[in-house]
This record gives sequence, structure tokens and C-alpha cells, in this order.
Amino acid sequence: MNTGYYLSELFKDYWIKAEIQLGIAIAILCLLMCVVYGLKVGIRLMTPVIIALLAAYSTLSVLNYSINLFSIMPAFLILGIGVDYTIYFYSNNLKNSLTSIALLFCMLTSIIGFGLLALSSTYAVKSFGMLILFGVLYSYIFAFISIPPKCLND
Repeated sequence: MNTGYYLSELFKDYWIKAEIQLGIAIAILCLLMCVVYGLKVGIRLMTPVIIALLAAYSTLSVLNYSINLFSIMPAFLILGIGVDYTIYFYSNNLKNSLTSIALLFCMLTSIIGFGLLALSSTYAVKSFGMLILFGVLYSYIFAFISIPPKCLND
């Protein structure tokens, strides 16, 4: 039995299962956001996160990184972090408050911590780090841009 072929098929199976689970996670989060915040606000809160995921994958493609199992797994982290950013920005009264500054530092520490993985010479670790680096950055930027302060919503 060719071990390389077996591992490729096994990774392919895990990749497909991870993609399905990511789709289910996104659907459940959308549903929960719509239940908690209402349909209009729920969709508005999930849109920046989904766009950030797509932009991160697009950036990896432009940089000639292949999408593989190790670049699907960080999407779950980006999804969670991005939802946190949008909820905090939505709940925040003014963008220049302490919450916004705290979120900026959280984003910077996440980029530094996970971004260091992008310097690895191991391809799997490097693709994991690259996706998180761009995903967290895009999540913060898109959440900041798309969620106006509450005082403008009233």
C-alpha cells in the first residue's frame, strides 16, 4: 500500500469534513445572531466576518498559497474572533472609547502571536499563521468600518 496516497486521501477527507463543519458553524452563528439581535442587525454583524474570511483566502491565493486542511482550521478561530469584534463594536457607544482601544490591542497581540507562525519554515504551520494573520486583520478592519457607533444608529 502506498502510504503517500493514503495520507493524501485521508487529508482530503478531513478537508471536506472541515469545510462542511465550517459552513455549519457559519450558519449556526448567523442564526444565533439573528435570534439575539434581530434579522437586520444579525446579518449586519455577520457580514464583516464572512467578508474577512473570503478576503483572507483571496490574499493567500494572490500570494500563491494553496488552500489545504491546515488553512481551513484557522477559519474557525477567525470566525470566533471576528464575531467578537463585531459584537464589541456594535455594543460600543463611541469608537474612540476604551473598548475600541482595547480591541485594537487585542487585534495587535493576536496578529503578533499568530503572525509569528507565518515565519515558520514548515508549510502547514506557515499557512496556518498566514491565514490567521490576514483573517484577524481583515476582521478588525471590516468590523470597524461596517459597524457604525450606536449614536449614529439612533
